[in-house]
Amino acid sequence: MTGRPFTTDEAIRFGFLNRVVNNDDLVDSSAELANTLAAKSALALRTTKTQVNNAQPILGFLDLGLRAEVDGMAEAFADPEGRRLAGDYLNRMLGGAQ
Repeated sequence: MTGRPFTTDEAIRFGFLNRVVNNDDLVDSSAELANTLAAKSALALRTTKTQVNNAQPILGFLDLGLRAEVDGMAEAFADPEGRRLAGDYLNRMLGGAQ
């Protein structure tokens, strides 16, 4: 909110970045990320992008942002592929526990 620039380490610590790569690794790393995203549910990606885009102009209006998130989650879970991928994610996070 202050507009103060922050360092790469701060950006990673605050969750703005998940990794930093050297220029020499940029093309390979970008291709890896593109392949990872391409393997995801198109509906989930589209919904997430819509939520992020919608949240930007309404950051001060938490109620509208939450409503958009709930609507997006409902749409994602209405999709069979979205439900399957969510189940796969939960299984990985829980170590395969049911």
